[in-house]
Amino acid sequence: MSLENKGTVKSTDVLIIGHGLSGLANALSIKEKNPNLDILLVDKASTGYAGKANKGACVVIDIAPEHTADEIVEWHVRKSGEYLNNQDLYKKFIESMPSVIDKMEEWGTHVARQENGDVKLVPSFPKECPWGLALMEYDFLIKFAARAKKLGCKFMDKTTITDILTDGNKVVGAVGFSLLDGEKFIFKAKSIVIANGNQDYRGINMWDCARGDGIAAAFRAGAEMRNGEFGTFKQAMYCDFPDVPLTAEDHIYNEKGEWLTPKFRPWVNDPNFDMSKYWGTMIYDSNNQMFVGMYKDALAGNGPHYLNAAEYKAPERLFAYAANPEFSERPKWIRWNGIFQEKVQKGLINNKGPMIPVTAGLIGEQSPIKVDNDFRTSIEGLWAIGDSCYNGSGVPGAVPAPPARLRGSGLAFATFSAIAAAPSVAAFSAKEGSINEDQVDQYINDFMAPKMRYAGVNPNEIMSDIRAIMASMKYTGSPTEEVMQEGLALVQKEKEKLNNVYAKNWHYLSAANEARSFVLCAEIHFTTAQLRKESRGWFMRDDYPERDDANYLKYINFQKDAEAGIRTWMTDVPLADYPYQPE
Repeated sequence: MSLENKGTVKSTDVLIIGHGLSGLANALSIKEKNPNLDILLVDKASTGYAGKANKGACVVIDIAPEHTADEIVEWHVRKSGEYLNNQDLYKKFIESMPSVIDKMEEWGTHVARQENGDVKLVPSFPKECPWGLALMEYDFLIKFAARAKKLGCKFMDKTTITDILTDGNKVVGAVGFSLLDGEKFIFKAKSIVIANGNQDYRGINMWDCARGDGIAAAFRAGAEMRNGEFGTFKQAMYCDFPDVPLTAEDHIYNEKGEWLTPKFRPWVNDPNFDMSKYWGTMIYDSNNQMFVGMYKDALAGNGPHYLNAAEYKAPERLFAYAANPEFSERPKWIRWNGIFQEKVQKGLINNKGPMIPVTAGLIGEQSPIKVDNDFRTSIEGLWAIGDSCYNGSGVPGAVPAPPARLRGSGLAFATFSAIAAAPSVAAFSAKEGSINEDQVDQYINDFMAPKMRYAGVNPNEIMSDIRAIMASMKYTGSPTEEVMQEGLALVQKEKEKLNNVYAKNWHYLSAANEARSFVLCAEIHFTTAQLRKESRGWFMRDDYPERDDANYLKYINFQKDAEAGIRTWMTDVPLADYPYQPE
């Protein structure tokens, strides 16, 4: 039987899975290198509205005046990444930011600038930080997509790509289906770029579109991965409104009225603040130590916890910079942010204070696809960029990424990695590979199975259960070996349910694929986390509370294994090649 009888065949030189910021930036950059290449971008969302990029503050990190890229790299290697960083790629990333911002403007976005042409930067926290944040207008994805279309790039919306086709260790295409009518697609491609984000487990709503599909597809194709244990980022959020994370950790009080913050963020109560005293400490708006402290405080009977709104200064910073039209000159973003303020005024959000109930809200940010400094994966012809590979690149080190405790790095890394990958993608020369029809049949049967059933488990049930496990401070805060094994056992129960998932329509069929991704990513987390027998950066364990450079200054790598499911191994961080060494 021919491929055409199995589904609609689409052929292209470059297939980009995802047309959010990294996918669009990659397509534009490839076209600039080789205008003759056929590029097809495929996404579940609508062109110009995909991904996470335009659903937050729309800020991009840049080097602050009178500072250097080296200072930023050293700051984060020592203070958050704790030496698991790829320091060479990190420096290349930060050094590139001025030109990356210029390129984004060239593609059509608006960046706030001073009269002399310098980028206006919002001061970061704390004031000693050697970086700042540039502000972009809300509609940049629409502008980039329009430019890509003019250059000849083709787009497919409302389409789920489930699996990558391979010929040995070389990509030859992919398979997927339409969310609208179930039409099956077989994509022939000489090269593929994964650009559809990381795993956020449908946590906080602003970024719940990141559901790990690209990570799961790369894993099933046999790509090597690393740093899967760093994907449990949490941030304070209103208990009655889980849409918006808060930078509230410096103002947390318990039910007894005790100011809890200084126990876990001691610098906030230090009248003689000296950064050198806290070298090796995550001095940011959010750190896992704070949330673990809240959890243990609640177990001791001192919960719930509250934000002291009278002390909370973040809204003042917002209106001084990000939401100030005289500073940021971006009316579309200000209008979008105003929707939140309208909800506050209508009483839909308890923002009146003075004590507002808050909790630790799961974001996630697992991004483990392993890439080299040109963003190639271990499979020939396969690249990964943006959030799909941020941790896998080694750049952020021992913290979930984005934001890698580096505000504004999400948009920045998405664009930088897309531009950095473009030369090797554009120069890649490969004959159209041979597609194995049995592999096509297997993948189509796998993703269609839920639609063939007449009843079964709702995929949303599985995703809700996985999210509850990953959001639990018990399992992903500072667990012990025994607790992580308990968490993994719960994930395995959800994995068994996948055999009976039922999809009542094509959108539910896409949800069934997402449920597969949820289960796999959670399994990856607990499998790799048990191997890291130490506490480092964001990663904490009650049974191993200290950092152990002698035994665990290593990457935990993993890959699909036919027998074990997940094969793991460790490799040393090449510190001898890097400028910054442990103290």
